Amino acid sequence: MSYKNSIKLIFSNFSLVWKKLAYLLVVFAVSALISVAISMPTIELLRNEGFFSHAKDLLEAVYINPSLINQTISEILTSFFTIIWSNAAGYIVSFIGFILSAIVLPAFLIGLGEYAVCFVSSKKLSSNVKLGFSSSLLTNAKHASRYSLYRLLIGAVIDLIILGFLLVYLKLASGILLTMVLLVVFMAILVFLRSLKLTILGLIVSKMIEEDKSIKRSQDELIKLSARAFWRSFSNAFIVVLTIIAVNIFAGVFTILVGLIVTIPLSMVFKCIFMITNYYTISGKKYYLNENLIVEPKILDEKGKLNS
Repeated sequence: MSYKNSIKLIFSNFSLVWKKLAYLLVVFAVSALISVAISMPTIELLRNEGFFSHAKDLLEAVYINPSLINQTISEILTSFFTIIWSNAAGYIVSFIGFILSAIVLPAFLIGLGEYAVCFVSSKKLSSNVKLGFSSSLLTNAKHASRYSLYRLLIGAVIDLIILGFLLVYLKLASGILLTMVLLVVFMAILVFLRSLKLTILGLIVSKMIEEDKSIKRSQDELIKLSARAFWRSFSNAFIVVLTIIAVNIFAGVFTILVGLIVTIPLSMVFKCIFMITNYYTISGKKYYLNENLIVEPKILDEKGKLNS
C-alpha cells in the first residue's frame, strides 16, 4: 500500500519536484564554486593527468561499445586513486578541501532538503495542508541539520561497502558469463544496501517529524521495532529502490543524460513521500491521499506497529 500510494502522491504533488530541482541546482552551483576556490590545485592536477578525459571514454563505452563499460569504470577508479596516492604529500590540504566541498558539502545540503521535503509531505498527509519548501527548510534548520549529519554517517558506511563490492566486481569480472553473474550479484547487493538505508532513514526522519523525537530516541525505537514491521518496510523500500534505479537508467541511457534533470529530483521526492507514507502505514495512522480521500491502513497487530 505504501508503495502504490506513494506513486499516486508523487503525481498529485509534482510541484515539489520542480522545487527540488531548483534547490539541487543551487546546491551544485554553490558546491562547484567553493570546490573551485578551495581545491583548484587538485582540479588542475586531475586535469593535467588526463583524468577528466575518462568521462568521455565512459560515454563512448555506454553508447558505442558497451563491452568496454567495466574496463572503463575500472580505469577511471584506478586513475583517480593512483593520482591521489602518488601526489598525497604535496596536495593534502587541497585533497581535503576537494572532499569536503565536492562530496561532503553537497551531501549535507541534500540531506537538509530531504528533511524539508519529508516535513512538507508529512503535513500534506496528516492535515492536507500545503506548506512551502523554502519556509519548511528554514523553520526546521536545526532538526534538518542533525538529520543530515546522521544521514551522512549512515550513507558513508553504506557507500564504502558498495565501493568495496564494486572494486571486487571489476577485478573479478572477465568473460561474458562470469561478468553477467557477478553483475547480478553486485546489483542485488547494491539494491539490498540502498533499501536498508532507505528503511532506516525513513523510520528515523518520520519519528523526528511526526513525534518530535531526537535521533537517539528514534534509533532506540527503531531497534525495538518488530521484525514483521521492519521487513514490511524493507520490502516496500526494496521495490522503491528498484523503481528509482530502473527509471534513472532508462532516462540516462535513452535521453543521453538529459532526462536525469527531471528523474533525479523526482526520485528524491518519491523517496521522501515513501518514507512518510510508510510510517503512517505501519503505524496504522490515517492520512490524506487527496483532499477527498482518507486512507486508513490496516494494523498488523500490536507487535507489528511502530513503537511510540
